[in-house]
Amino acid sequence: MYPLYPHCILRILCIPTVSGIDVIRFSPLGVSTKPDLVVSGSLDGTCKIHTVEHGIYVRILCPAGDPIVNLQLSSERHILIQIEKDDAYLFLYSINGDLIRTKKLQNKVVDMLLNDQHIILAVNHVSLPQSTNKKESTISVVTRIVIQHMLD
Repeated sequence: MYPLYPHCILRILCIPTVSGIDVIRFSPLGVSTKPDLVVSGSLDGTCKIHTVEHGIYVRILCPAGDPIVNLQLSSERHILIQIEKDDAYLFLYSINGDLIRTKKLQNKVVDMLLNDQHIILAVNHVSLPQSTNKKESTISVVTRIVIQHMLD
């Protein structure tokens, strides 16, 4: 017997659901299919790593216990994490969970990118208040781009 719709093909799509974050909201999410990883940061200060293909839990990172506000995942198996404490603490990890480097910056990090060998940061540089007259003063904020070698 022939099917009613011979041109229709039934496809089953299995989508793994990554779970394990207890806080209602998690902040950043990094996905890279080359090393097959999903990295999720949380407000409780943890960073969980799962596989993309099967959603299998790999490990957890706990940089400093402060909320994670940004993270980047490189194709060369590095994870860069920014915590909320003054928006200026960065942690560089290998995907094996080894802490490679910690850095405190003097300026507020607005956004960041991570490529194979460099960290590219957009930071706010706040200059001192400038008084135009006795009643008014202005504060100028300049955003600048900082490019650093990953291990410097």
